[in-house]
Amino acid sequence: MKKYLLLVIFSVSAFAYAQCTMCHNGGYQVNLNKYTPKEIEKMMIEYKTGEKTGNMMTDITRKMTEEEIKEASKKFGKK
Repeated sequence: MKKYLLLVIFSVSAFAYAQCTMCHNGGYQVNLNKYTPKEIEKMMIEYKTGEKTGNMMTDITRKMTEEEIKEASKKFGKK
C-alpha cells in the first residue's frame, strides 16, 4: 500500500511539473528562471486566491496544495 501511495504522489507531482515546463520552458510563456522562487510562489498564490485571473494558471494553481506550490517555485525559480 505504501509503495502504491508513493507512486501516486510521484505521478501527480511529475504531471504537474510537466504542465509547467510545457508552457514556461516550451516558449509559450515567460521562462520561469527569470524569477526567484519567492516571486514565483507569490504569483502562484495570487492565481490560486483569485487576485490574478485570466489564464489557465488559475485552474492549475487551485488544484495544487501550498506545499506543491513551494516545491514548484523552488524547482523552476532562479538557481
